[in-house]
Amino acid sequence: MNKQPRMIDADKLLVWIELTHESKLPAGSHGLGIKEALRAVKRHIGNGTFDPDPIPLPTIKPYKCSNCKETSPRDEWNKKTIEYYGGYDQIDDIILLGEDEEEGDTFICPVCGEEQPRHMVEVIPNE
Repeated sequence: MNKQPRMIDADKLLVWIELTHESKLPAGSHGLGIKEALRAVKRHIGNGTFDPDPIPLPTIKPYKCSNCKETSPRDEWNKKTIEYYGGYDQIDDIILLGEDEEEGDTFICPVCGEEQPRHMVEVIPNE
């Protein structure tokens, strides 16, 4: 069983209350009784009416090594490249994958450790 708490979008709940119940009350009416109102809220919570909209996550495009054919995120390629070319002391002189790349730049595969020219490192599109 999933023990993760379910979140409710308070704005959606308030809009639902306003549109569904307050607008339909006849003049002089007190509306639904408390039990009926709570049952209606419970039913709508179960149906997902008040679920928050999903938060868009950043897409991570992996890079594929032409030598070992393995894919790794850009950060892993850059970390290995920095280590290979002198460490963080030399960071200002090292071109990183995804930055101001030029034709002759090379990068180090984090899986096999081989030096790869940029044109041989394939960006894998998101599906």
